[in-house]
Amino acid sequence: MVGLGTTLMHQMFPELKPEEFMDIYKWINQQLIEIFKKYEKPVLMINPAADIESEAVRVLEEAGIPVYMTPERAADVMAVLYRRRRYLERVGAL
Repeated sequence: MVGLGTTLMHQMFPELKPEEFMDIYKWINQQLIEIFKKYEKPVLMINPAADIESEAVRVLEEAGIPVYMTPERAADVMAVLYRRRRYLERVGAL
């Protein structure tokens, strides 16, 4: 499954085949994973099609990058991470 962004991508690059879009998405995922490993900071992905793009989601989640379907859910998670960090700093655990 290529994803919901494929229609827009096809309009921008009509000469590309669906398989080539998948290669682009795989490359983007690999770049995210490399950045995540390099900087060791929280990274998350927002993908409205996460429930149907199982392979792309699986690859990211196996690398430790959670994928959320809405920006609101991702923001909630980041807020919890921030509050946890502040708590750990207050109690001297960091």
